[in-house]
Amino acid sequence: MVIETLLREKPAERYRHLVAFDSDGTVFDSMEKKQHHCYFPRFIQYFQLKPIEPIVLEVWDEVNLHSDLRGCNRYVALVRVCELLSTMQIVRVADVSIPDMTPLKEWLSIERDHTLESLIRYHTGTTEDNALPTVITWSKAVDHDIQTHRFTRLFPKAREVLESLHTRADVAVVSYTPHYLLKKQWEEAGLQNLPDSLQGQDGNGKIPNLVSIARRYRDQRHRLYVGDSIVDLEAARIAGMHFFPIIPGQEERYWQELSTKGLPRFFTGRYDGLYEDQLVMRFVDTVARNNNAGVGI
Repeated sequence: MVIETLLREKPAERYRHLVAFDSDGTVFDSMEKKQHHCYFPRFIQYFQLKPIEPIVLEVWDEVNLHSDLRGCNRYVALVRVCELLSTMQIVRVADVSIPDMTPLKEWLSIERDHTLESLIRYHTGTTEDNALPTVITWSKAVDHDIQTHRFTRLFPKAREVLESLHTRADVAVVSYTPHYLLKKQWEEAGLQNLPDSLQGQDGNGKIPNLVSIARRYRDQRHRLYVGDSIVDLEAARIAGMHFFPIIPGQEERYWQELSTKGLPRFFTGRYDGLYEDQLVMRFVDTVARNNNAGVGI
């Protein structure tokens, strides 16, 4: 694994603490921009949904930006969007066809590797006429668009915190973004030397990669994952890590909190308990309110 190799390059005894970060929506103010400039337009284009574009955008944003699926694998989100659209009466009477994502759901349930390359291999082994070729074309176009754009705007305090951590802890970035795009983003932002490792959606996926890193640090009190989604919270829990939320819409406030309260508590063994519980509760409540304020489907 790339990430294990990179972490081994730093002497194990140098730092006792690990701080890992998600990327889009956590370090970079890029979540909404990527969705609106890359993922969504290509979805409308390749699935021929222009007649109901405003409705699709509402559902798309609810799933990808405001629900508990924010930050999830792109194919998981795609399935959910199509499921929701197919239940809406206003969509049913429109002159459009919502794709049946059953084959994609089957692939997600069968395979652990949820990358484009894995999906292509899976489709190559089938002879059915289904939506998978269009999904593959959509995914390739999304990657092309991300590669040709720059998504390097950082949230306030992010660079400062990363620079300060570089001399105090092992720093990792674990994301669902394909590795080569993740590397490009951090290089273009001038941050490539701050993390000790970058791991994108290649092979194992976010949770196995996070577990692989976390197990190198025996004391659970010395592991922290910083993210902006329920997906990130669940990944941290499975990996046996503390979690610090960067709450969407309040990013500047929570980067400041991470800098002045979260990290000082983490490095002095005072992070778990009431402090972390209150942060997580606040985070989960915010996501729940956003869900309740959705498009009503």
